[in-house]
Amino acid sequence: MLQRIAVPAGLAGVLALGPLYTYETEDPIRQTSVTTTTTAFQEISPTIDCVMQNGFAAAMQCTPDTPLGALFVGGFAGALIVAVLGLLGVVPGVKKLGALFGLLTGGAAGAGVGWIGYNVMSGSDAANNAVLGWGAYGAGGIAVLMVLMGLLGMRSDD
Repeated sequence: MLQRIAVPAGLAGVLALGPLYTYETEDPIRQTSVTTTTTAFQEISPTIDCVMQNGFAAAMQCTPDTPLGALFVGGFAGALIVAVLGLLGVVPGVKKLGALFGLLTGGAAGAGVGWIGYNVMSGSDAANNAVLGWGAYGAGGIAVLMVLMGLLGMRSDD
């Protein structure tokens, strides 16, 4: 039962705090290099702020501007929902619902991390010298665990 709560909470934590990628740019005025770190929370935070200000009734107006932001908002919000469903997993039917949400959440977070990994490794990112951070690897690994947990949870009879 602990894995039904810890894994989704870990995904939400890594998406909120982990650096996805870093890149260096040259500052022409100071003639130094500036390191910039990008996190998934930079994509998630405008949606959270909009929902907190306008309430859940206006949540459809708070959709992210980019497809990448939509994937990370889905992964973050889905991970929190799956963690709550993991707490309620003793109620009949809720375990299967949590497994379905876990499968979808893992897929969304994995797609977002895969998109970033593809862009960074193919050099199509804004900076060609970008490096994936530990948050990308952590979120990708936890997303795979979420997909596997979702598949196993829908298969099990208990």
